[in-house]
Amino acid sequence: MKTRWYYNFAQSPQGLSEETVDGAVYTVTQRQVHLQQAANKGQQWLGMENELVGTTCETVKIRSIKLGTLERIVQHLLEALDCGDSSYVSVFLATYRTFTTTQEVLDLLLDR
Repeated sequence: MKTRWYYNFAQSPQGLSEETVDGAVYTVTQRQVHLQQAANKGQQWLGMENELVGTTCETVKIRSIKLGTLERIVQHLLEALDCGDSSYVSVFLATYRTFTTTQEVLDLLLDR
């Protein structure tokens, strides 16, 4: 039995491109994020602190590392959540032993 993988292109990120920065290549995407605005201090004073005032859309840039030197991909561990690359840490921890040792990763992390 063959497994087929499907991808919904209608919900794919916008603006797919690549950036090269200091020994690493990043895939860069843009996504629309809905932000909810909470009550301001005046509304809190009036007892409306649990009510949402409104929502806005914002486009955010997400950088996912594609390849790089060992130093750069270990450094990206520390930057991943700030860059919007939420799955990087778990993927790195699951695969790093195929290309380096635990001691090398720890040494690089402790040097930061």
